[in-house]
Amino acid sequence: IVDYNSEFQEDFFKKYNLHEITIILLQKGEPVQIPLTGHCMKPLLEENDLITINPIDSTQLRCGDVVIYHINGRLKAHRFLKLKNLNGQKYLITKSDRRANFDRPVPINDFLGRIRRVTKGKKNIDYETRKWRFINFFIAKLSPYIWIIELIMKFFRKQFRRVMGHFTLLFMIAK
Repeated sequence: IVDYNSEFQEDFFKKYNLHEITIILLQKGEPVQIPLTGHCMKPLLEENDLITINPIDSTQLRCGDVVIYHINGRLKAHRFLKLKNLNGQKYLITKSDRRANFDRPVPINDFLGRIRRVTKGKKNIDYETRKWRFINFFIAKLSPYIWIIELIMKFFRKQFRRVMGHFTLLFMIAK
């Protein structure tokens, strides 16, 4: 039985935050389940989705995987596109789904793992299934253009509302 009021736990949680604890566990090879924060991977991943991160070797990465890495004690979840050698060092090339630009290359030493499972309420999504590996690969290939697609859809929604407003006005005048 764990005593949650113990001095050890109080001292431990004063010393480390959730991100630091997650980094330590992943570096030790332990899978971790945490709530997602941020909006950079919308619409596929949303704030408060529960993600399960598996620590893996970078050689197991596939284009489209959603990877976890750390920068200055903060965790990032972005889409993996490829590995690249720069000046004799290995780097991850990643990208947020909601941004047009690629991230700065991520040193391989900052890589922690990839998202294995996402829980949205009562729904579980296993990213290791053939279906989700394909979806994530497809998104990775479309990723540079997603922001354009969102912009076009926003434009057409606005135009649709404007046209529907005119029809409503005409309908009211016709009465």
